[in-house]
Amino acid sequence: MRPGNAGANSAADHIEVLEEALAALDGLLGGPESLVVRADSAGSSYEFLDYACQAGVGFMVNVRVGRFADAVRAAHENPETVWTAAVRQNGEARQGAAVVELTEAVDLSGFPDRTRLIVRREPRHPGAQLTFEDIDGQRFTAFVTDQPDQDLAELDRLMRAHAGVEDRIRDQKQTGWGRLPSHDFAINTIWCQLAMIAANLLVWLGALGLDEHDPLRRAQPATLRYRLLHVAGKLTRSGRRTRLQLDRDWPWADQIVGLYRRLWALPTPA
Repeated sequence: MRPGNAGANSAADHIEVLEEALAALDGLLGGPESLVVRADSAGSSYEFLDYACQAGVGFMVNVRVGRFADAVRAAHENPETVWTAAVRQNGEARQGAAVVELTEAVDLSGFPDRTRLIVRREPRHPGAQLTFEDIDGQRFTAFVTDQPDQDLAELDRLMRAHAGVEDRIRDQKQTGWGRLPSHDFAINTIWCQLAMIAANLLVWLGALGLDEHDPLRRAQPATLRYRLLHVAGKLTRSGRRTRLQLDRDWPWADQIVGLYRRLWALPTPA
């Protein structure tokens, strides 16, 4: 929780979050050098990126296209510019989308050494609002990175996977973030912590209890509540055992039973 006048691009806040993330991952991975931090354009401050480099963490961060508008327009209009076809998250071609590296065409002084600029263009989605940065009906996005991979399509795919963060924020709003209960800052802070615990439990519920091909594994909290968590049932006792009886005609009864069996079969934590 931050006060309402807090800036979105505060390097101090981003550094604190990164420090806490590294502390939480300590011992679970091979070390900071195996990590890459991704962020939207609010994380493109020089101070934050410098800190990431000092911590030994790679970065992929969105930047505003307007900062490099001349170079982007020149690359778009120059027929000799080689654009690489972009791909979706599953590796299939994204119709009409392409990426190009413009590192040598712009001034990246101020950014950490070995910073590269990658630009993506694609047709505007139906109904998308026009922006001043659109050119010939094409939407442009850009990010900077220190990753050495020469496969531009793969770098772009990895960066675009960051959009999953927006899905988590949406889910958080459905588990409590959307309705703070009090005018008191401390109470709302605790409320947000409880909401994050709830959201994490739902993620682990899907990861451990649902088949990877089950659509419910990617369902929003509201859907999980209705189909799995808020189902009417009855507890009965027989033969010194307690049983939960569910309506066998409930459309998702099989998923509930399978979920229970998978969770029950998990080994006891050491």
